[in-house]
Amino acid sequence: MRRWRKLCRVLCGVLLLCLCGFAAQADGGFSYRVLEDGTACVTAYNGNQTEVQMPWNVDGYVVTEVGPGAFAGNQTVRSVKLPVGVRVIRAGAFRDCVALAEVTLPSRLETIEDEAFAGCQALTTVFLPDSVTELGENCFPAATVITGHAGSIAEAYAGAVGAAYHQAAVATPTPRPVSADYQYELRNGGIYITSYIGTDYEVRVPAEIDGYPVRTIGLNAFSSRYEVETVILPEGLTALDKNAFRYCPGLTRVELPSTLQTIGDHAFYLCEGLTEIVIPEGVTEIGLRAFQGCKQLRKVTLPKSLKTISNYTFFECHKSLTIYAPKGSAAQKFAGMKGYGFVATE
Repeated sequence: MRRWRKLCRVLCGVLLLCLCGFAAQADGGFSYRVLEDGTACVTAYNGNQTEVQMPWNVDGYVVTEVGPGAFAGNQTVRSVKLPVGVRVIRAGAFRDCVALAEVTLPSRLETIEDEAFAGCQALTTVFLPDSVTELGENCFPAATVITGHAGSIAEAYAGAVGAAYHQAAVATPTPRPVSADYQYELRNGGIYITSYIGTDYEVRVPAEIDGYPVRTIGLNAFSSRYEVETVILPEGLTALDKNAFRYCPGLTRVELPSTLQTIGDHAFYLCEGLTEIVIPEGVTEIGLRAFQGCKQLRKVTLPKSLKTISNYTFFECHKSLTIYAPKGSAAQKFAGMKGYGFVATE
């Protein structure tokens, strides 16, 4: 009988794990579970740091949630910086963190649930980004000053709960020459961008720099720029070199120009926030593992002009990945060979 009871407990545990997602411990003292969409929810922090910068991914899974009670009752954490991918802070996530005096909320945060920061008496002020659309009850201590931009949910929330409100000034960018945001080389009469050194979340790459046409986004030019969310590339651009946007976890939107011809190896490797990409007509080659590890990539539009697609181009993308392309194209054959969904565009 005892054996059967033990077996039942084991089976129930396995079933619970399957229902709630794979749970694991990551480096840095963070425990997490994998959500249905393939992203991670941090479920606990067991470290001893006073200043915590939560990683943007754990074991390759992009962190999108801070789970219920994940930091609750922690007595040592004084500051927390959440990564760009976090969309939701669950109920009581930081409840009774009595030493917590500073929290940096990400620019794409959408929801803060009930009592997320209740009992954090040292948290004298908090800035709510404009992206927040939902706030639960008793999110912050009554004495916390709510800061935000005019017309944002911060102002409305402060008014509703009777909290002090401070209007944050909207920074006016200092005018600077376009070339100041880029390091580049002149190659064959065109600009080869070697590095993006600007600070914008939305990047509109210029068609010209110092009078020369921009032709190529170079090797590692945007690599590991976690804060970049949108990139709009100019007409006239013909190539993305190897690793051009490698490790840009915050990148969710890319507009490619009609003049583009080649996408190099690992160009968008581990751009885990990217959900859709449209490859324009004229592109003939997509390099090795160009979109590997784009875990949220669900929709890919490929042109008739495409002749070469590496076997691992879309490896480790979302399980529902669907390719949209002309009937009879190399893209359709590729989709069939790899078992991806396919929708004919012509």
